[in-house]
Amino acid sequence: MENLLDNLKNLLKKDERLISEGELLKNKVIELALKLDKDLIKLLLSDKKMKEVFFVDIDGTLIFGFISILVANYKPIFGY
Repeated sequence: MENLLDNLKNLLKKDERLISEGELLKNKVIELALKLDKDLIKLLLSDKKMKEVFFVDIDGTLIFGFISILVANYKPIFGY
């Protein structure tokens, strides 16, 4: 069974903008997260677990917690 980080990497690799030669482009992920890129947000929302991890529901409104991508998961996702 895939763990959370493998699941996230595989999901992000579905976006052609985020890969080069089969590798995830960490800086591009960060750039798009900071820009609140609609396609990145839609991609994360398309996966139930990622929706639970990266979004918080406040009175029926989903808020994207991009800080989770930038800080909490930076090292394990990108191998640093």
